Amino acid sequence: MLLVFSMSVSSLARATPSRIIIVRHGEKPTDPSNPHLSPLGYQRADALTKLFQIHPQYAELGLPVAYFAAKFDGSNANRAVETITPLAEAYGKTVLQPYPGPEALDLANLILNNPAYDGQTVLIAWVHQKIPLLAQSLGATSAPESWDGPDVFDRVWILDFTSTGVQFSDLPESVLPGDSN
Repeated sequence: MLLVFSMSVSSLARATPSRIIIVRHGEKPTDPSNPHLSPLGYQRADALTKLFQIHPQYAELGLPVAYFAAKFDGSNANRAVETITPLAEAYGKTVLQPYPGPEALDLANLILNNPAYDGQTVLIAWVHQKIPLLAQSLGATSAPESWDGPDVFDRVWILDFTSTGVQFSDLPESVLPGDSN
């Protein structure tokens, strides 16, 4: 008698990306009710298309296979998707928006449980208040508990997945004049 044993692959699947790159959305307009980027924010979004030429080391483990942004649901801003859409399009990708900004834990679970991201690089644009929770949920226990400040738009958080855990780096975008080093 032949006994066949099967388990759902999805119940066993666990992804270990090689790298996750997290950026904050671009600059906000002065009107807090405006859900879009400011003119400077749109300049940053366009300039981000050169991120991997300016910093080739950010893509040394491979270009992102997926681009995620906080979903615009009417109660938050559309700035995250507006920030990375030019970058994603420059590499022939679309921006995935499965969750609004407060649902950072859900995004972390989605990425870490999808074998499509195993060994791959993923890029995320998110809201600054939830980026620390997102990074920590992805395993970066050394990530700060808060973003550097409400007016900081020019940093890149890189999470490298190694055999000893997730290494955290806070690095510059350096895509616009005046950006931090």
